[in-house]
Amino acid sequence: MSRRTTAHTSNEQSLPTEVLEQVADATAEIDAAETHAAAVPAAETVGSHRATILSGYWTKDAIIEAAFDRGGTSGWLLGGVAVLGAGLTAFYMTRLVLMTFFGRARWEDGVHPHESPPVMTAPMVVLAIGSVAAGFLIVEAFPLTEWLEPVFGEPEEAAHVVAPLTVSIGLTVVMLLGVAAAWLFVGRREVPTTAPARVSPVVVAARRALYADTVNESLFMRPGMWLTRALVWLDNRGVDGVVNGTAAALGGSSSRLGRAQTGFVRSYALGMLGGAVLIAGALLAVTTA
Repeated sequence: MSRRTTAHTSNEQSLPTEVLEQVADATAEIDAAETHAAAVPAAETVGSHRATILSGYWTKDAIIEAAFDRGGTSGWLLGGVAVLGAGLTAFYMTRLVLMTFFGRARWEDGVHPHESPPVMTAPMVVLAIGSVAAGFLIVEAFPLTEWLEPVFGEPEEAAHVVAPLTVSIGLTVVMLLGVAAAWLFVGRREVPTTAPARVSPVVVAARRALYADTVNESLFMRPGMWLTRALVWLDNRGVDGVVNGTAAALGGSSSRLGRAQTGFVRSYALGMLGGAVLIAGALLAVTTA
């Protein structure tokens, strides 16, 4: 029992009930805070101190940490996929550098590679500077959170499932493995200029973007086209068909009825005679029935 609890017990007879309840609640909150602080791993405290300037650390690492912080199977699955993606990124970027700047020349005779004009290189230099230092500038040097704090409130440190330092070390190891794999497959051997035709199914799938385009076309693009065509047909034959059909029926009937308006008195007299005969016949039929 702590000193606060002992003091509270010795004075409980001389204090009002409301004061005793407030003291008890405050004591419980302080004890819970001390217990939580004692349970925080030391690695989490060390990992929460970010001391790098590279922008990738302030984006990729934070996203992967948030994926693991979901907890449960989904958290580990999303975090593992993100770590795998980081390794693949290190692999293909190292492969790109090796195939572009190292090894035998891969262009034809008479072709001389040259730098892009300043209209392209100048923005790339600005983006390169941002990719190196922007994360540090907007988080440590000029914290963006303080500027947004009046709107979103003070940010709170999340309870990490995996300590940030552990995530950073693991990501570094995975990225180094990706770099090493790229050097083993590309850096140590000559890469043919023309891609070989006879390759494994894994290479075929990689060349076809893991069949992502095929899946998207089969599940979304083609059904969308069919649905669009069906809606166009329904609009042309259904909605527009009813409107245009009604207009055509009224126009055709009016043109045909207009033929009866000849302007000759004899035609109108004949029509009146025919109508009178019909009315007389109807009356005779009714009276004799």
